[in-house]
Amino acid sequence: MVAMPQPNAETAGMAEWEQVRHNELALRAQKQPSFAHRLFAAPFATRTDLNSSFQDLSPLSLEEQEKRILVVVAHIIYGWSSQDVHIWSEDGSYRIDHNITWDPKLRSHFETFERSLLYIYAIYQRTHEALSNPSGPRFPFIFAQGVQLFISKYVKPLVTEKRTLLDVSCEMARQASSLKVCAELSGILNQSTIFQPGCISTKLMDALEAQLRVAVSPQLREILDYILYKMREQWALCSLAWVTHGQLLEDPHFEFMIWPIAKMKQLNSMSLMKTAVKSPRDYQVVNDKFIGIRAMCPKAFEKEYQAILSAEKYVRLITAAGVRATPYSMHLDEKDLHDSSKTARVIRNICRGRSEQLLKHIHEKFDLGAAYAVVNAVFLSTEFDLSGLLIKVCGDQLYRPAEEVSLRQLNNRMTRIFEPYSVDHSGVFSQMRLEFASISFFEKMGVEFDGPQNPTVSTTVQLSWTPSTLLREIWNTEVVHNLMLVQRYLFVLSALMFRIDDRLLEVARRSRTTDRLPRSVGNWQQYRLNGMHQFLVKIISWTQDVINQEALHVQEKLGKTASVEDMCELLMEKLIAPIFARTHLCNVGMVTQVHQACVAIHNFLEDKDADILQVAFDAFLEARDVLVIHMEENR
Repeated sequence: MVAMPQPNAETAGMAEWEQVRHNELALRAQKQPSFAHRLFAAPFATRTDLNSSFQDLSPLSLEEQEKRILVVVAHIIYGWSSQDVHIWSEDGSYRIDHNITWDPKLRSHFETFERSLLYIYAIYQRTHEALSNPSGPRFPFIFAQGVQLFISKYVKPLVTEKRTLLDVSCEMARQASSLKVCAELSGILNQSTIFQPGCISTKLMDALEAQLRVAVSPQLREILDYILYKMREQWALCSLAWVTHGQLLEDPHFEFMIWPIAKMKQLNSMSLMKTAVKSPRDYQVVNDKFIGIRAMCPKAFEKEYQAILSAEKYVRLITAAGVRATPYSMHLDEKDLHDSSKTARVIRNICRGRSEQLLKHIHEKFDLGAAYAVVNAVFLSTEFDLSGLLIKVCGDQLYRPAEEVSLRQLNNRMTRIFEPYSVDHSGVFSQMRLEFASISFFEKMGVEFDGPQNPTVSTTVQLSWTPSTLLREIWNTEVVHNLMLVQRYLFVLSALMFRIDDRLLEVARRSRTTDRLPRSVGNWQQYRLNGMHQFLVKIISWTQDVINQEALHVQEKLGKTASVEDMCELLMEKLIAPIFARTHLCNVGMVTQVHQACVAIHNFLEDKDADILQVAFDAFLEARDVLVIHMEENR
């Protein structure tokens, strides 16, 4: 409890309300930094019961009673305890109990602004913890200071001037709506959240934005605008430090939306983050070192969320490529800080400038026209036949079962072929190439037996690869993933087609040169293999035609993009989406049919039993019929 200062010689001749004002000015004149904390550290002493000596003020004159009530009001407004009234707080609700009796007329005046006094008490109770910890979270401290400033500027003067109780009641009644808003906003500080105080800072900014749009009182608008300005200043400084230098300002309480993973692990906060974030879309890992959490991005900056997160990779890429990043000033004009839209525009312009600087570097070092050709060739198969090159390099070994070829040896060979060129002394890549993470094809997973003489071979068809370091940084994950699906699908179909070519030659040769395989059997196999071969050629050519058509539509627009984000967005909306819509890649059932057809063809090529061959061929026919109908409908 903060006791009221004792009277002294200087205040002996003053009225009680004048003593209150004098004591406050004296405390402020001492310039003690702990004044606010000492004043509001424990507002309003709590008592288990009311004072048993109930005071009757009726013998006093009406003027003396009014002075006594004004002193009580001053105590409450200044956050001091009083022996005449007691404020109870239970489950977020408040009430005042009186320990005195006074004239009914004066009491009615007091009751007209009793609700305002309860709002003031609630504000003190909810903000004193934030004020008493200046080294704690910044946003709650800024808010608590702002609300206390509102009380000091517009409420406290009501009882430090020579006014009647009627005047005070009228003025306090006018401030009731503003005090109610401040009390409700103060309640956010005491909300229990798993991201406290991070989510509290976001909730405060969003709530202040909402209240500022509907506030009518000029005084309330002024203080809300001031608090929001100070909070935007802190948030904008954190954002600008990230987008300009790729670094975080000191944020010990995790109030900004980007958190360092190492610090979270040190404080055992990872489990809390995973518990609160329900969907992978709610957060994003940046460079395996930071986590960006969407729930902690204020609504005024939601459009810039992705741009802010991706800005760090521009700084890192430009530096890694041996180019000095253009220095951006962290200074932001006061008018810009005051307006969230202007702050967001500054952040967006810096991010766009970073991406344009990166594209300019690609223009200069890689020849952007050639870079587009490489991207089209690698991802779209318009000029570069990945499957054909694999066949030329690896030969027949690529299409043998896993037991007959070393997948590690094959992977090493592919890595040597597609690994990026070494970086020269200036830190510049001479060319962009693909890098394979792993590759496997027709790896046997096991053998099941329908009977002693009827083995069924279970296989998987798999090709996995990752782009080189530079491409992986430039293109976003969704674009690369979908383009990989298209390329992988064409690779599997092409590989099957070439393998059937090999078997067609083998069947023809064996049917002519050996007596172990009757000519009728050879013709029967060759007939089915020819049917499979023709179908694969048809579906491959049709899929590549679809890709080439869509690529031609997007080619001109691709060369006019101004940033990496625009390029990725164009590829997703104008290239990948139409390809997935026209082909069967977007249909899970269709993809399953293709997989079943691949397994049937593989079993057909590996087994000699007539029954198994017939089952495999029937499965292939079923998949073929579905795919033919789909191709006819989407020409």
